Amino acid sequence: MVQGTEAKVTVVMPTYQHSQYLHLSVFSVMGQSVPVKLIVVPVKDDEESIRVIHNLMRSVPMTFYPSEMRWVAADKPDVFGQMQQGLDLVDTEYFTVFGSDDFMLPNMVQRMLFHAKGIENPVVALSYATTYEDLTIKAVHYNKPFKLSKQMKGSYIPDICLVKTKYAREVGGFTKSGTDYGYLNHFAFYHRLLRLDDCEVELSRDIGFLYRQVPSSRHAQRYKTKQDINLHKEKMKMIAKHYWGG
Repeated sequence: MVQGTEAKVTVVMPTYQHSQYLHLSVFSVMGQSVPVKLIVVPVKDDEESIRVIHNLMRSVPMTFYPSEMRWVAADKPDVFGQMQQGLDLVDTEYFTVFGSDDFMLPNMVQRMLFHAKGIENPVVALSYATTYEDLTIKAVHYNKPFKLSKQMKGSYIPDICLVKTKYAREVGGFTKSGTDYGYLNHFAFYHRLLRLDDCEVELSRDIGFLYRQVPSSRHAQRYKTKQDINLHKEKMKMIAKHYWGG
């Protein structure tokens, strides 16, 4: 387990009702080949996850910050509020957000740092494999080369990216956007980063992590039908138009 004050990267892990997956996710983060820090942000009334976190803290050095964030319209956590609370605690040069039911491959952070080297304001993402609940591979999703002209029209940036903390704060993080885009607030966040000078996007085809699809995952719910997929794309275009015009 590699960790310590020399870490350049903090991993922010929002969690809600993922107590059965937390052990594996936390140990995949703390088992990275370079030093990292970990901030876990559970919902305050998710007692089972909090119990698991307390047990993990006996052997895993991490920051624990229970959140009271909730969606107004439904009994679900405001995951972007949780991300923001984690970001507020970050004291390293870089940070990334990671799912509490997913699994980092051992050198994911090291490879992200490699791609960020020499870039003043990087947005770095690795490819990933979606898996079934038991982590057996379902499909591999390779990142495509990034073009700003496509991004202006609403093309895709992955959810999990390495960015510099100071620039994330400069654009207001995940919750200060003027408009609530719901489950696409992270997409608005990346658009605001892209508008800053010296921002460069590096999308690698290297596989960095396993994205576990559980029945309650946003990904599984979002792409059930072709209509759902088209709605998702239209919302992405709406955000791109808001920030870039045209």
